Amino acid sequence: MEDCATLVAGSAAFVKPDGVKNMSLTITMARPRTMGTDFGTHVTRALAGARSIVRRLRLRRGKRSLKRGGMFKSLAVYCGSSPGNETRYVQLAYHAGALLARRGIQLVYGGGGVGMMGAVADGALSQGGEVTGVIPTFLNTIELLHPGVTDMRVVTTMHERKLLMVDLADGYIALPGGFGTLDELFEVLTWSQLDIHNRPAGILNVDGYYDGILACLDGMVARGFLRAEDRARLVAADTMEALLPAMEDWRAPETLKFSLARRVKVLE
Repeated sequence: MEDCATLVAGSAAFVKPDGVKNMSLTITMARPRTMGTDFGTHVTRALAGARSIVRRLRLRRGKRSLKRGGMFKSLAVYCGSSPGNETRYVQLAYHAGALLARRGIQLVYGGGGVGMMGAVADGALSQGGEVTGVIPTFLNTIELLHPGVTDMRVVTTMHERKLLMVDLADGYIALPGGFGTLDELFEVLTWSQLDIHNRPAGILNVDGYYDGILACLDGMVARGFLRAEDRARLVAADTMEALLPAMEDWRAPETLKFSLARRVKVLE
């Protein structure tokens, strides 16, 4: 995996092995109304940004950026822009942000000031923590933007947002959330599986919120679609106090997933 050309678009990574001369990639994307007519420019910028960040991630792959004592310098937190139906969820997010700040860990998050995102940033800021928000232009509004985050990176597309968050962080944590949270989480897991980075990913599984996801992954292993070693790339705990040391202790598998990849002849 050291010598390869990689194109990244959205949540999928396409790897061209060394020596393969002819390989094409077709991307079909609907043009969001908020992007106007020059959609090709956005796609070009997203792919260029992807290539640049993947190169940086590969260079940093063998250098886990941890402080003395094993603590991370920065962590990306993925979570919902909705608060959920119970106040305990936003309290959980607030506590997570505050804990990161007290431990001197920079929070990298989606830049929002609402829901779980707003709460995790509020928690970090309440303890004087360092917070970096990454938000796309079409979400950069007074209604959605966090007013207290001074280091706010405004990007053009959702793809650029995810790429920059991956690049800025030493690890990735998913709090309760919806589609967007799962999209971000499984993208970093996929990149880990493809050896694009070797950073840990964890979920805060409070009150069994992610039990269904974990059971689904176990089913993938049982059915031969996921290696047990790759299933272990996702660290889970029910408290932040337990999740952080578990992520610090995690190490990437020494072999890659391609032992499962084989051509099978189907008999009609």
